[in-house]
Amino acid sequence: MSHSVSFPARWLAAAAVVLLVVGCSASQPIVITDPAQVRSIDFREANLRGADLTGASLVNRQMMRVDLSKANLSGADLRQADLSLGNLRGADLSGADLSWANLMRANLRDANLEGAIFYGDDSMGNYGANMRRADLRKAKCGGADLRGVTFDSADLRYADLREADMRGADLGNADLTWAKLEKADLRGARYNNETRFPASFRPQERGMTTRMGRGDFQGATHPASGRPSFEAGLGPEGPSC
Repeated sequence: MSHSVSFPARWLAAAAVVLLVVGCSASQPIVITDPAQVRSIDFREANLRGADLTGASLVNRQMMRVDLSKANLSGADLRQADLSLGNLRGADLSGADLSWANLMRANLRDANLEGAIFYGDDSMGNYGANMRRADLRKAKCGGADLRGVTFDSADLRYADLREADMRGADLGNADLTWAKLEKADLRGARYNNETRFPASFRPQERGMTTRMGRGDFQGATHPASGRPSFEAGLGPEGPSC
């Protein structure tokens, strides 16, 4: 006999995870067995490593310093959520809605952000977020605040970055093939000879600067000053992440 499982039932099964919150001992786990419980959990500094929160509604939640490494948040609604200083390394955020979310200094290294939504020109800010080696294919980032974000070795193919503020972002070794970059503010964003751009794209004409280090430019100069394009305090190897 076959049985079909409704979406709420599947969500309940997926959400039956143990959350170890800072301040609680291992003998006192918080177990989520009902989606309504998500609304009552204090996610700040909580340990949710590997948790399955597929499709969860986390709108406007305070989640500072949360550990969501390797967690499944695919399709989750994280609009206006505060994930600043959070650890989302290796998390699955494919199709998640992060519009107006605060990702300031969050670690999204190796995260799956394929098709994720970052719309919102009045975002609380994502400055200093680490998206190194993240999968951002087809991500919707039009008008997003991506200043100072590390995209080193990230996959940004087909990403919509139109009108995004990417000043000071690190795009070394990133793949932006077929990305939409119309009206994106790229002043001061860094790239190297391993960075892949859409056909006919001219990075220096958009105010970008060359980044030294892996795949470096021997004798490269800053396009405006003509001086060697070392960033202050970074040295020839560029920023470490």
